[in-house]
Amino acid sequence: MNIDGEVLPDPVALKKYTKAPPKPKAEEKSYHKGWRVIGIPPGALEEARDDHRRVVEMAAKSGGREIKPFDEANWLQNHRGKPVRAKPYEIKSSAEECAALAEKGGWLRVRVEEMKREVSKNPSSAFA
Repeated sequence: MNIDGEVLPDPVALKKYTKAPPKPKAEEKSYHKGWRVIGIPPGALEEARDDHRRVVEMAAKSGGREIKPFDEANWLQNHRGKPVRAKPYEIKSSAEECAALAEKGGWLRVRVEEMKREVSKNPSSAFA
């Protein structure tokens, strides 16, 4: 009986309503996810220049402070590239071929990056 005087079901029937204990997690392993081609798409630099020019014109109209001229080298250094292809390549040579085609197609700062997941050997050293 519980505190309200109701009869409780037997433990066998109660067991089917309780939550099962969590299964132990499988050991994580390092694995390779492919090769990704990343670069700056054609027209992105010109678009950034136009956006900066518009901001300068708006600041001049409103009488705001003077804005520095567009720094192309800084923009290229800090701009995060976009993937040339959404799906990564399985073979590095095909990714390098895609990178060469992207450079011919007008992409800037094209690079091939390896996508992989690495699990540390000693988990206690991660916080050391």
